[in-house]
Amino acid sequence: MASSRTESRLDGLAARLVAGLVLLAVAGALLAIHWSDLFPGPEVQAVDPADPAAACIAERSAQIETLIAENPDMAGQKELFLERAVAMCRSTQGGNGGAPRLPGS
Repeated sequence: MASSRTESRLDGLAARLVAGLVLLAVAGALLAIHWSDLFPGPEVQAVDPADPAAACIAERSAQIETLIAENPDMAGQKELFLERAVAMCRSTQGGNGGAPRLPGS
C-alpha cells in the first residue's frame, strides 16, 4: 500500500531559515541584555574624600582629558599621562596638586 505523504510549508528550507534567524535574534538580544554580567568592566575604586591627593588626581585627570581632546594624536599616551599624574600627586607632600618642590627651595 502506498502512503500519500504531503509536504508542509513548515518542513521547507524557508521555514528552517526563518527559525534560524529567530534563534540568532533571541541569542543576540540575550547577549545584549546580559553583556555586563558576562563581561564586567574594571571595578571603580571609591575615592576617599579625606585623601589629599584625590583632588590633585582629579584636577590632573581633567587637564589630561582636555589635552587629549585638543590633541587627538596624543590619545595613545593617555594611560601613561594618567599613571604619571597619579604618581606625581602621590609623591608631592600632602597631594597639594602642585609640582614637586625643586631642591633648595
